[in-house]
Amino acid sequence: MVPVRFYIMLVVVNFFALTASSQRLVMPANASTLLRSTVADVAVLFSRAGQPFSTGTISQNATRSIFLKYDTSQHNNQSCVVKTLSDGSLEFRAAEDNGLVFGLYQYLHQLGFRFYQPG
Repeated sequence: MVPVRFYIMLVVVNFFALTASSQRLVMPANASTLLRSTVADVAVLFSRAGQPFSTGTISQNATRSIFLKYDTSQHNNQSCVVKTLSDGSLEFRAAEDNGLVFGLYQYLHQLGFRFYQPG
């Protein structure tokens, strides 16, 4: 199982390395303070890993990004649906902030990020 995770992480990191000029974390224009701070935290974590990320809102046109969107069709406020778009972007959809935050940090965990202490 470990080699599979390694290769998946390698593919994702290489994808972002090849598209370094257009990496963005895109959040809804009406994002809460919690979601804005989470997006800023994730951007810093990716930057520390060697991949510079910028942040923005959905109203800005972006490709090959990570999109965070509110989805009213989701009924569980703690679930998150992740989808790969045709241009290579990732889309995280959840009913509320809890689902988006959980989805982002779960994605980071799957990429190999570990959080051993709070803060």
